[in-house]
Parts: sequence; C-alpha cells; structure tokens
Amino acid sequence: MKSLAKDLKVTPAAVTIIIDKLAADGLIKKKTDVKDKRVIRLLLTAKGLQYLRRGMKILREHIEEVTSVLSPAEKMQLIAILTKLINKK
Repeated sequence: MKSLAKDLKVTPAAVTIIIDKLAADGLIKKKTDVKDKRVIRLLLTAKGLQYLRRGMKILREHIEEVTSVLSPAEKMQLIAILTKLINKK
C-alpha cells in the first residue's frame, strides 16, 4: 500500500480507506501474495470491470464533446502538449 500511496501522492492511511471501501463495494478483491505475505494484491472483480468500462465510456464521450470544437490538427497539438506535461519530471 505504501508504493500505491506514493504513486497517488496520498497517505497510506488514505489508500487503506479507499481500498477497503472498494472491496466492501465488491469492486476489487484483496489477495495476500503467496511468496511475500506483506504484499497485498488488488484484483478487479467483474463488477469492478463493469464500473471501469462504464467510466471509460463516459470519459471518452466527455473528451469528444470538449474537443469537438478543435480541428484534427489542433487535437494533435493538444495531445502533444498534454503528453509533454505528463512526461515532465
């Protein structure tokens, strides 16, 4: 959970709360690693996959709506700029 918290830039306690809520809602399953009992694997359930797919569909539709005023060239420029911003270290 520490590495996930670091990646998300939140506290380990916050990650634990979120993970426990996702598990309680049946969206993920927690499984202890066979080789290292300190490691907890998070597995997406069928219900979780449904939610993910629905969320991705909504996101794609929103992006299409927001970028509909842009020309294809402008969309490519936007992608290049966003990629540069995401990859900066």
